[in-house]
Amino acid sequence: MKTFTYNKIEELDPVVEFIQKDLSQRSLILLTGDLGAGKTTFVQRFCSRLGFGDEVVSPTFSLHQIYKNENWEIDHLDFYRLKTREEIDGIGFWELFAREKFLVMVEWPQLIAQISIQDLDLIRMHFCLTESRQVSVEKLRI
Repeated sequence: MKTFTYNKIEELDPVVEFIQKDLSQRSLILLTGDLGAGKTTFVQRFCSRLGFGDEVVSPTFSLHQIYKNENWEIDHLDFYRLKTREEIDGIGFWELFAREKFLVMVEWPQLIAQISIQDLDLIRMHFCLTESRQVSVEKLRI
């Protein structure tokens, strides 16, 4: 696990680079942390570095946003308002992993803490607010 400290959005670039250098075409990124800790801000910076413009918005109300460009398709989900795994099943979350290639980013993933999907890179990120902001990153191959 590696921990980064940042105060401005630009200071997330080393975190983005750390994740992107080993990013496979079958990746799941789970983002946890308190409300306002920087999860959506990280997704915005991450996508910006992959060539997406200002189209990245929080999927808190829509639950699922899809961002596409010539090189990437990113599924960005937010489970903050969901209370049961049945609700996750109902939005087609598990079907995303049937594709040959995927990059899925989930905010508030506590309901899917136990992942049973095989053959993917799992990246767990935890954001914390202290005097400065911190994010811990753990990379796993499942």
